[in-house]
Amino acid sequence: MKQNQLKIGVVNIYNFPDGLAPTTRIVAYCKGLLSLGHHVDIFSIQPQKRDSQYPMIGTCAGGTYYHFSRMPKFRIPILTGWLLIIYNTIKTLKFISQTHREQRYDAVILSFDEPYQLGIIGSYLKKKGIKQSMSRKGNSMD
Repeated sequence: MKQNQLKIGVVNIYNFPDGLAPTTRIVAYCKGLLSLGHHVDIFSIQPQKRDSQYPMIGTCAGGTYYHFSRMPKFRIPILTGWLLIIYNTIKTLKFISQTHREQRYDAVILSFDEPYQLGIIGSYLKKKGIKQSMSRKGNSMD
């Protein structure tokens, strides 16, 4: 990475890159950050849709996105869906931690407003010394 280039992570709980307004907002973040010369990684905690045309790891708007599981072919109970989300949260935090050791994240944008996930992910990032910003409905606060 270049000297003034920042490494930014975006953690979300939405289907990405095939989604609605939240996906559009994340793409806008990526385009803006990339136009300034920064590197962006996007982590989706939501299991990827089974019929998604996108790969589990790919690029969108110049940023690299990561999914850590895909919805099963069969209809799953709500509890199983929550277990996949917990699994993805753990995999996301583990991945961020591993890549942070190699090349530090300057900041992570939390693009969701689920209180329990904000608490878990926010506490973990703080423990690792990673700055974070919460994004909700177009508003951002540190």
